[in-house]
Amino acid sequence: MKESNEKSVELKLLDTALDLFYKNGYDNTSVKAIIDEVGVSKGAFYHYFSSKEEVLETIAKRYAESLVKIIDKIESDNSLNGLEKMNKVISSLQEYKKEHKEYRKKMAEVFRMEDNIKLQKKILDNIIKLVSPAYMSIIEQGNKEGFFKVSYPEEAAEMIINLGTILKGNLVKIYYDENESNKIIERKIKFFEETFQRILGAKEGSIVLAKPIINRINKLK
Repeated sequence: MKESNEKSVELKLLDTALDLFYKNGYDNTSVKAIIDEVGVSKGAFYHYFSSKEEVLETIAKRYAESLVKIIDKIESDNSLNGLEKMNKVISSLQEYKKEHKEYRKKMAEVFRMEDNIKLQKKILDNIIKLVSPAYMSIIEQGNKEGFFKVSYPEEAAEMIINLGTILKGNLVKIYYDENESNKIIERKIKFFEETFQRILGAKEGSIVLAKPIINRINKLK
C-alpha cells in the first residue's frame, strides 16, 4: 500500500508539473509552485526528483515508456512478419497519440517554449535509448525475411526516431498556425513516409505511414 501511495504522489507531481509548465511556461514555474499545487512538502518533492529539470526529463521518459510498451508487444508477436510489425507499430502509435492528444498537446507546447537545447538533446537521447532496441529488432527481422535492406539496423532505428521528432516539430504548427494548408502538411508527411521507406530499403508503397497520420491530423482540425 505504501509503495502504491508513493507512486500516486510521484504521478501527481508529474501531472501537476506538466499542467503548470503548459499554463505558465517551464521557466516561470518554480518547484514551490508545483509543491503548493499538489499540497506536499519540499522534502516530498526532493524524495522523487533532484530538480525541476529532472521532472521534465521524467515526463518525457514516462511518455516514451508508454510507447515502448506498445512497440514491444507488437515486436514479440510471432504471428507477424517484419513488415507487418512495422506497419502495425505505425498504426498503433497513431491510435495511442489520438487517444492521448491533450497530454501530447501539453508536452508539445512545453517543449516548443523550452529553448534549452542541451536539455532537449538529453531528453531525445533518452527516448532513442528506450525506443530504438524494439525498432532495431523489427528491422533485423524484416532484413532476414527480405522485406527490408538495411546494412546498419541500429543507426536506421535511431534515424527513424530522429526523423519522427523533426516531423512532430513541423506538425506542432497545426496548433499555432491557422494559415498552414492541409496540402503543405500532407506533403511533409508523405515525404517522411518516402524517406522512411528508403531508410528501410522497403518496396514503394509497402510502408503505410502517411494515411494514419493524415487521418489523425484531420481530426484535430
